[in-house]
Amino acid sequence: MRYLSLLCIFLLCSFSPRNTIPALMEKNLKGKVRKFTETAYSASGAKGMVEKHALIWKNITLFDKDGNEMEEVKYMYDTLLGTKITYEYDQEGSLLERSEYRMLDSHKTKRYTYTFNRKGLETDCNEYLYFTRDKLVDCFYQRIGTSS
Repeated sequence: MRYLSLLCIFLLCSFSPRNTIPALMEKNLKGKVRKFTETAYSASGAKGMVEKHALIWKNITLFDKDGNEMEEVKYMYDTLLGTKITYEYDQEGSLLERSEYRMLDSHKTKRYTYTFNRKGLETDCNEYLYFTRDKLVDCFYQRIGTSS
């Protein structure tokens, strides 16, 4: 189980958002977009007609003036169950921290921190898992590249 967790950490950190592509470009959005909403519904259809049913999930993403994600809210099944994700960047626009919270009680569940070298390449990724309010359960560290 521990190896599976470490593999997941490696994949998350390896494919984590980099400072080279703003989130707006990753989502193929252009212009001064401040808010982006994605919604999925269940549906049924017959003879070319589609009928929309219940909400399955809804994601709302907020961007800063540079096109970086600042906050993402993920709702599930038309309820308050979901996740809120916040992002923090340095002055150069490199992602420094990503934190996840439960919508139900605003409890922090995960935190990722990133370190970059002088060339702007990600070198380290840390994941912190929280079980109860402000109590750290586990911490994983992933070295990505060199610090030069």
